[in-house]
Amino acid sequence: MQFDKNLRILTSMYNLISKNITKVLIGAVFLGVFVFSFTQIEKYFYFRAAENSESSLSLITASLRGELNRYDALPRLISDYSFIKTALLKTENAAFIPKANRFLKSLAENVKASDIYIMNSQGLTIAASNYNGPISFIGRNFRYRPYFIDAMNGRMGRYFALGSTSLKRGYYFSAPVKVSDNIIGVAVVKISIDEIEKNWRGNNTEIIVTDEHGIIFMSSRPIWLFNSLTNLPKKLLKEL
Repeated sequence: MQFDKNLRILTSMYNLISKNITKVLIGAVFLGVFVFSFTQIEKYFYFRAAENSESSLSLITASLRGELNRYDALPRLISDYSFIKTALLKTENAAFIPKANRFLKSLAENVKASDIYIMNSQGLTIAASNYNGPISFIGRNFRYRPYFIDAMNGRMGRYFALGSTSLKRGYYFSAPVKVSDNIIGVAVVKISIDEIEKNWRGNNTEIIVTDEHGIIFMSSRPIWLFNSLTNLPKKLLKEL
């Protein structure tokens, strides 16, 4: 009789333990399924986010490249005008400079450029779209600027800088002004990038544009401007 009682107790304990083990196993299976599903969902949304970011980056890059390419050929077209060449060759003739000034001012307004100006071979500005403005480039010398050096070496120049006269950021395009094979001056177009950045703000995507040194010169967040993505050597910082 005692044996039967013990058997019933052991059977009951076994059944109870079996049920608990089954519950634990079922719980473990559900947990495993949940973790696996969550991981897959996480991967899915991660890759979707990456795809969306890559797509946004491509659109932004194409838009920025298109905006800049609008002005790429303009300095070269300006350099072909005969009265621009004459103004450079005959700077003592006062009649040609006013004509060049008025032409550059009208052109800048039409193409929405920040400034357009002409420099002689020494880097001295002889005509500019802002000739009658509160801040004029006339008489200013920019021979130290890379876009001037590139153009005087027969190349098309592109350069980003903070204007030394206007103290405004700008992207510069330049081209040599030639008579036969001689370079007699440089035509420069400067555009403001403020409007481009304004279109970036308010979106869910943060945007930065860096130069070859990793310095941020355009950004959807003004606070990021002129910061570097890397630690730059002191010598390079001094040059910059």
